[in-house]
Amino acid sequence: MHITLTIKEVVKIIEAAHGTTRAMLILMYLHGLRPREVVKLQIDHVDFKRLVFCIKQKNKSKRTFPIIPIIEELLRQAIGNRESGLVFTSTNGGPVSDFRTRLNMAKGGACITRAVSLHDLRHACATHLFEHCKDLRSIQDFLGFAGVYSTLNNTKGTLDNIRDAISALWDEYFKVSLAFGFAKPGNSDNGKKPDNRY
Repeated sequence: MHITLTIKEVVKIIEAAHGTTRAMLILMYLHGLRPREVVKLQIDHVDFKRLVFCIKQKNKSKRTFPIIPIIEELLRQAIGNRESGLVFTSTNGGPVSDFRTRLNMAKGGACITRAVSLHDLRHACATHLFEHCKDLRSIQDFLGFAGVYSTLNNTKGTLDNIRDAISALWDEYFKVSLAFGFAKPGNSDNGKKPDNRY
């Protein structure tokens, strides 16, 4: 059973993380990705020119996600000068195999005592995103909740709507982060996190 995380709980957990873990959690929350989709995200599936990245499905279809400024910043930092391979790697250069443990450490650092899973961040995205985009069908397609991924999400209009909703969700995240003292005022215009702890 999934719990519903509040935006305040999400901010506390993510801001208790650092480096690669924080970047992975932000990407997962803002886009409602499954844990394995974050861990297995490939560099060649990120298109900075079009500002989108893709997740390939088992049925060979794909889901397309818009990149807002904070995500572009995090992805560029994670990728660096590499041209292929995984976007997020462990300290030894291999895949991140302890994502759940990293979440638990962040949860502990945030002083949140109730059980929280990685999938709870995905469900939090769905709940919070709906507050900014009332088009339930678009959100279902975007998150892959509707079974086989439809062509709806590949239209420019739908991507723009979702991009706007994600930007609004990040703005809300930033305001809560600011209230908790994690962020500094005057730096949210481009959606980038000013407290640069990577």
